[in-house]
Amino acid sequence: MRANLPALILLLLALCPSESRADPVNACAIRWDAWYSNAPGDPGHDTAVTLTDPKFRDLAPLHGEFEADGGLVWRPSPARFDAEIEAARRAGLCWAYLAYGSGGAVDLSLPMMRGLAFHRASAIKDLVPYALIATTSTLGSARDLTTAAGLIADLMRESNYKTVDLAGARRPLLFVFYDKQDVARLFGGDLGLVRQALDNLRGFARGNGSGDPYVVVLASPAALAETLREALGAEAISEYVSGRRTGKPESWAAFAPSMEQDWRAYAAATKAQAAPLVRSGADIRARCERPPRWEHRFKPGQPCENYVEKPSLDQLKAAFARARAFIATPEAKNPARLLLIYSWSECDESGNCLMPTHGDPAGEKLQAVGEVLRAQ
Repeated sequence: MRANLPALILLLLALCPSESRADPVNACAIRWDAWYSNAPGDPGHDTAVTLTDPKFRDLAPLHGEFEADGGLVWRPSPARFDAEIEAARRAGLCWAYLAYGSGGAVDLSLPMMRGLAFHRASAIKDLVPYALIATTSTLGSARDLTTAAGLIADLMRESNYKTVDLAGARRPLLFVFYDKQDVARLFGGDLGLVRQALDNLRGFARGNGSGDPYVVVLASPAALAETLREALGAEAISEYVSGRRTGKPESWAAFAPSMEQDWRAYAAATKAQAAPLVRSGADIRARCERPPRWEHRFKPGQPCENYVEKPSLDQLKAAFARARAFIATPEAKNPARLLLIYSWSECDESGNCLMPTHGDPAGEKLQAVGEVLRAQ
């Protein structure tokens, strides 16, 4: 029973009303935007093929239209993207865009960046702030440690770039997604050069009035994330996905505790700060059954048994409530009150993305999550 006391305390904090006002959280949902282009070479072509399977059509975002022949075509528009903004606003979310680039720098013209392009061009963009998840392929290279840093710092000047308040200072939020191959290819494996690029970014951001970035390293496991944080001079650690599947079909109730184990592991591993990641789903069957070109974990035709059943709305609310309760504890080491969410738009890989879809056109998942995040 003693080993279960921390979990019991979290459950009581999450479910019992409090007479005091709960502090707000900075809840940022990951955007992986392979849903805004149709050209054969674009990732959107692959995701459309994946979701044409009748079993998985409900996972398609609302701007996807099914043709008479059963094909799926992405038809985004400013109006449809504005509907996404409104949906995220109602839930109290910010967005964390996974950044893609070329030549070692973010390239806003790429198909995977079209969601951000719609967002930046919207008349209602300020309703939902955004932050970047800069991969280590978008921070520069050994040959150029300044250009990419300057591009990201310029984005931090925008009116709806996400900031966190710490010690009276507003700091632009930046996630850094670590990829060993990127560091080897662009920086010769030298993390010291990556740190120089980040230091340059900090200098540019301070110089343009954005403030000193609050940098969160995303890597797994926790020990690696902390090693990288120290090497890069970052403020906090987290991960892109949390929890562990077992290799066989599993209920959400059985899976959910593994997310909380990760929250504690990351907080315990760091000498600095940490941010928990909560998942909205872990049902990878759509991605597994029809893998896109870049997906090498699965072979076409192999059994897809390594998945977690989708949570009910009540289970989803409970997961977010427990995450919010954990953030409020000293154990969390999270003065920024930051919560990362997987995900807004990993629709085929998570099997239960938060954005409105053909299976959830009214945004019931977002309403459930919003009730937790907006609670006072």
